[in-house]
Amino acid sequence: MIIKICKRHFLLIISGVFTGLIQVWLTVPFAAFFSLIPLMCHVKNYKYKRKFYADILAFLIPYYFIQTSFLFTVKNLMELSFLIEIFLSALLVVAVTLWLTLLMFVPLVFYPIARRSDNADLLRFSALFVLGEGLSEYVPFLSFPWSGLWETLISEPLLIQPAALLGCRFLSFVILIINGLIALVFYERRLKRALFNAGLCAIILFANIGYSILHISNIKSDNAKLTPIKVMTAQDNVMGREKNKLNLNDAVNSYISIMSDNWQNGIDIVLLPETAMPKNFDKKSSGFLKLQNFAKEHNTTLLAGCFKTINQKKYNAMYSVSSNGYCTMPYLKQILVPFGEKIPFASLFGLTTLSSGGDSNNHCLLTENDIKTANVICIESIYPSLTRQQIKNGGQLLCISTNDSWFGRSYARLAHFRHSIMRAIESGRYTIRAGNCGVSAIITPWGELEACEVNPIKTAICADVHPTERQNLYIKTGDIILIFGVVIIFKAILSLIFHRGK
Repeated sequence: MIIKICKRHFLLIISGVFTGLIQVWLTVPFAAFFSLIPLMCHVKNYKYKRKFYADILAFLIPYYFIQTSFLFTVKNLMELSFLIEIFLSALLVVAVTLWLTLLMFVPLVFYPIARRSDNADLLRFSALFVLGEGLSEYVPFLSFPWSGLWETLISEPLLIQPAALLGCRFLSFVILIINGLIALVFYERRLKRALFNAGLCAIILFANIGYSILHISNIKSDNAKLTPIKVMTAQDNVMGREKNKLNLNDAVNSYISIMSDNWQNGIDIVLLPETAMPKNFDKKSSGFLKLQNFAKEHNTTLLAGCFKTINQKKYNAMYSVSSNGYCTMPYLKQILVPFGEKIPFASLFGLTTLSSGGDSNNHCLLTENDIKTANVICIESIYPSLTRQQIKNGGQLLCISTNDSWFGRSYARLAHFRHSIMRAIESGRYTIRAGNCGVSAIITPWGELEACEVNPIKTAICADVHPTERQNLYIKTGDIILIFGVVIIFKAILSLIFHRGK
C-alpha cells in the first residue's frame, strides 16, 4: 500500500513539474493534452477524500513552484548581503507558491461533494480548476494571475483562437477535458466506450482547430477593409538599478538615437517602454521638450513611460505626445508589483511607495490621428479583465509598456511575454509591446508575431497594423466560464445542507 501511494504521488509530482515547465519555458504545445493525464486519472478513480486532497496537493505544489521560481530574480532589486537576498527571495517563492496553491485548493475542496461517479465528473473538476485560476486574478488582495494551463498552447495559433470567445481560461477548460478523455480511454475496459471517448476527444480537438482557422480567416478579411497604419516599438538595454540612475537627458537622447537610426517614413505611433523616462513628468524640462520636438518633426505620436506626481502621490504613468504637445490626462498604472513598486504598510515604516491609479484613470490615450490606444503597464498585462475594460472603453490598438530588466536572462521574460500574445487574441487587437531589454513585439489579433526582438539590445522594430473598433464575444461577456464553477460550489453547499438535515 505504501509503495502504491508513493508511486501515485511521484507520478503527480512529475506531472506538476512537467506541466509547469511547458507552461512557462518549453515550447511543446501539444504536450498540454497529455501532461495532466495522471491528475485526471486520480480525480476520476480516487476512493477517499483524504487521498483526493493529498493527490491534488502533490500536483499543485510543484506545479506552482516551477512557475513562481522566477521570483528568485527579486534579489536583483535588493541591496543586501548575498545570503540575505537568497533567503528573502526563496521565502517569497515559497510564500507565493503556497498562496496560489491555496487559491486553487479552495474550489477543488468541493469536488468530492459535487462528484457523482459519472463521466460528467470531468466537467465538474475542470470547471472548479478553471475557477481556481480565476481566483488568482479576482481575489481582492494579493492577486497574481501569473499561471494558467492555457499558456502551454500559446506558441500554436491554431489552438488558441477560442480565447476570443470565452477568454484564456476556456482554453484551460478544454485542456483539462481532453486530458480527462484520454485518461478514460486508458482506464475504460469496454472497447466501445473507449472508442467513444477517443472519438469525443478528437472531435473537441478538431473543432478547436477548425474554429481557429475560421477565426483567423475572418480577421484577415476584416483587416483588408481597414486602413493600416505603421507603428514602431523601441527598446533600450539598461539593466536593473542602472535604469533608475539615468539622467533624464541621457535617457531621452538614447531613445531619440534608437528611433532615428531605425526610422521609416510614415510611422504614426511609437511605443516606448515602462518608465523609459525614469523621472517625474515635467513638460517644461529640456528632456521632455526634446521628445515633443521629435514628435513634431516626424509628425508622429510617442507613447512614453515616466513618473507622475499628483497631490504628493507618485504614479507610474504613460503619456502620449504628438505635434500638439503632451496629453493632459496620462494613463496611470492601476496594478502595482507587490514589494517592487508597492510596499504594504509603507507609511508605518516611513518608506516611500508608488500609488495606483483608480478606475477613473482607466481610459484610452489619443494619438495624432485620433486613434485610441488601450494601455497597460508591465504586470497589468497578466490581468485579462483590465485589458478587456480598456478595449470596452474604445481602445483600437493595445499597447503594453514594460520593464523586464529585473528578470535578467531568466525564463520569466518569455513567460511574461506569453501573456501579451493572449491579450492580443482576447482583445482582438493588434498589440504593440515595448520592453526595456526586451521582449518587444508587434502581435497580430490572432497571436502571430509581425515583428519581434527578444534579445536585450538597443533597437526598434516596425510593422503595419490595423486599428479596429470591433468587439468579440469575450470583450462583451468577460469570464462567464467561471460561472460554471460557482454553480457547482453552490449546488455542493446546498447538498451538504440538505444532507445534514435528513
